Amino acid sequence: MKDTELSDLQTRYSALFENNKEVTKEKEGLVSELTSLKEQLSEEKKQGKLANDKCDAYRRKLNETIKEQGVLFRRAETYYKDTMDQLQKENEQKTASSAAVDEALKTSLKIRGEMKKCMEEYRMQMEQDVKRKDQVISELKEKLHLQEALWAQEKAFADKLSVQTKEQDAVHQCIWALEAKVDSLMAHHTIQSEQRELDATSSTQMMSALKSKLDALLSGGNQLASKMLSQENLELKLAAAEKNIVESLLPAIFSLESEQSNVSKAISQLGGSIGQDLDRFKGEASRIVDALEQDEKGTTTRLQELSSHIHNFDCSLKKAVGSCENIGQKVDVLAGNGQSHQRETINKLQDVLQRISAHENKSNETDQQLQQAYEELTKKVEAMISEAMKNGEGPIEPLNSAITDLRVTLEQGLGQEREKMAQLLQVNENVLNVLTAHIGEQKRITTQADDKTSELQATLENEREMAVQLRNKIQVFEQKAQETDTLRDEWLKDVQTIDKLRSQLKAIAMRIPQVENCDKKLDRIMEISRSIQSSASYLATEEEWVQLEITDRMPNPAAPDVVTSCEVSTTLLPLLAESDGAAEIQSSTKEDVMSRKVTVHSPDPGERSPSPPLTVMQEQRRRREVTQLRSILKGHAIPATVEPGSVDGHPTRPQTDQSKVSQTANMPINKSQPASTKEMVAEIRSRLIQHNHTWTFPTVADFERDIQLSSKKRQAPQGNPASLESFDVNPRETKKPRTEHYIEE
Repeated sequence: MKDTELSDLQTRYSALFENNKEVTKEKEGLVSELTSLKEQLSEEKKQGKLANDKCDAYRRKLNETIKEQGVLFRRAETYYKDTMDQLQKENEQKTASSAAVDEALKTSLKIRGEMKKCMEEYRMQMEQDVKRKDQVISELKEKLHLQEALWAQEKAFADKLSVQTKEQDAVHQCIWALEAKVDSLMAHHTIQSEQRELDATSSTQMMSALKSKLDALLSGGNQLASKMLSQENLELKLAAAEKNIVESLLPAIFSLESEQSNVSKAISQLGGSIGQDLDRFKGEASRIVDALEQDEKGTTTRLQELSSHIHNFDCSLKKAVGSCENIGQKVDVLAGNGQSHQRETINKLQDVLQRISAHENKSNETDQQLQQAYEELTKKVEAMISEAMKNGEGPIEPLNSAITDLRVTLEQGLGQEREKMAQLLQVNENVLNVLTAHIGEQKRITTQADDKTSELQATLENEREMAVQLRNKIQVFEQKAQETDTLRDEWLKDVQTIDKLRSQLKAIAMRIPQVENCDKKLDRIMEISRSIQSSASYLATEEEWVQLEITDRMPNPAAPDVVTSCEVSTTLLPLLAESDGAAEIQSSTKEDVMSRKVTVHSPDPGERSPSPPLTVMQEQRRRREVTQLRSILKGHAIPATVEPGSVDGHPTRPQTDQSKVSQTANMPINKSQPASTKEMVAEIRSRLIQHNHTWTFPTVADFERDIQLSSKKRQAPQGNPASLESFDVNPRETKKPRTEHYIEE
């Protein structure tokens, strides 16, 4: 009992110990899981912080981008407003220049009519080419139908041959050695069939590529025709060309008008250069047209040759495909026949083996039966012998009879079995003979197939060489087609340049009458300048006389002031004379071109100054006179001050009527002496010394009035040649100021 209790306690202790181990293991696993979970929780917290930081950064970036987008939107809005203003201004300018564009459009309509005629002719040529291509396509389709009919006949013949071969190969027997040869033959034929399929696919791909390229050529021609026939594109191009012509010719015409002295030379040079350019363009255009005609003829002949080559290639490819299909069908038939023969031989061999196994089973059964019969007989014989020994020699005769019966039955059974074995041997010999005959036929067929495959390989190699040659020819034709396309593009560009030059020449021809009038204007300007010079010389003498009169009649302290007033008059009177010349220029230009706008510019400081520079004393005097306002003649009641702007090279224009000045200036010297000094001094003070301190430009009305007065009073200096000679000899003419007048349209 104690032993059993101890054993129970030990078993319980071992169970509890194992449970404790399992509990400790589970506890350790839970502790490790807890630590891993804590680590995961800390990592997730870190990732959460990183995600929050990223979210804050993304939020800041989004706010910054929103602000930037707002700033960009405001900038875009201001830019939009500015661009709208600019576009409105440009629209106004374009509407202003639309009249000139309308005139240019009239010429473009004529060019458009000519282009329409050319396009109609080109369209007729394209339609004729399309008809020819349709005829060629119909002929090719008829040939394709014929080839398909021939292919159907060949297919029917091949089907008949396959049926005959199947009927001939209906009964064949094989052996186990034939399996390896048939497998090798099948592998060889599969390799050849794959190669033929690859060749067929390559040939079909090449034909599809040829067809796609021909379609691309046709589509390119159609697109070219459609592009050349589109009137809207033509109108847009003509409008753009006219606009470019106008933009390129307007500054040239303005420069021609500004440079009036070189107009005739520029026109002659321009005409010569344009004539040379036109001759050159005509020669190039004729050369390009001849080259295009020759290229078109060559392309037509090349396309015909290409179509014939493609047709021949199609026929040869179809023949090759048909022959390959026939060979493939024959190979398939041979493979099927071989497989069927193999199956038949396998089935027959299996039957033979089954028969042999059945025969062996039967022989085993007969052996067993014989053994059983032998054992039974031995038992019976022993029993009979024992009975005979007991009973005596009486039953020996029935035993002998039984033994003889057994011998007879055994001999009969053995004879039957021998006959059966002889029959089986005869059947096996017949099967061997049939198999040997079938093997000979298969060898003969394989030799014939090898000959045919060699012939087919030779034909395929020839077809491949022809395909390579045709590919090379197609590449050559494609290069020539690209060359013709480039030549056609160059011809079109030359035609466009010729049209542009024609429009430019028409515009220049319209501008030439205006430029021819410039000679007359220049002659008129020369006459006006001569009259201005004569009047300036006369006014210089009058100025000297006025200075002499003032110095004679004024006291000595006022002498410096008189000098300053004389200096002022020297700068003012030539300017008045030149303003008369400018007025004559304006009147002549107004008579010639009513739409001219005249602007008079002040002298350029970079060029020669109209008056000498001021000295230090003159500058001090000018400043004192501005502050103190000292008068020239104290005895008269009319106050006057010298304008500072009249000394430094920018004289002022008198505001009162200048007819009196011109009358007093044009009077002869002999008649001017009886005039009273008081009236003359008052007139000088009122006309030459002004209170106006601003620069005012002359108007067109002032020019017209001065021209009328100067034309009436110009006869006085012409009647006194001695005075004119004395004026020409006067050295003060070298110090006359000059102003340049720029007439801009």
